[in-house]
Amino acid sequence: MDKQEQIREGLRRFAERFGPAPTLLGTVVSVDADLCTMNVDELDIPDIRLRPVVGGSEGITVYPKEGAWAVAVRLEQTDEFMLIACSEVAKYRLVVDDMVYEVGEDKFLLKKGNDSLKDVIQLIIEAVQPIVVIYGNNPVYAKLTQALDKLNNIFQ
Repeated sequence: MDKQEQIREGLRRFAERFGPAPTLLGTVVSVDADLCTMNVDELDIPDIRLRPVVGGSEGITVYPKEGAWAVAVRLEQTDEFMLIACSEVAKYRLVVDDMVYEVGEDKFLLKKGNDSLKDVIQLIIEAVQPIVVIYGNNPVYAKLTQALDKLNNIFQ
């Protein structure tokens, strides 16, 4: 090994020993959905990002479940880290222009601008409920009410 290779190897060992790790593995102890950050146990790195640019365009955001294992990667030459994988997800959110797709532990959201899929289905059910048919069969009101209950259970 020539002198230049020895210097490189020495610097690599020094960086591994004293520099910040390129990746981190730990248990998620808290998630701040508003700030899009999380904290991992036993690490002195606060506010690990859930997406590369906080405060910018949203794109894809994965919110890990508290208690889940998470892997974070160091962002270039900074002391900041970003989530790249987790063992359990509490919420997944995808934003493309004004379209939002979100799946959480308890609800589902699909909307474009101010219009959501839940609102459309709810309007259709509510429009059919008061229909009275003189000849033939009326809509089954109990089933329409059941459909509204199920709709509210699935969508936020």
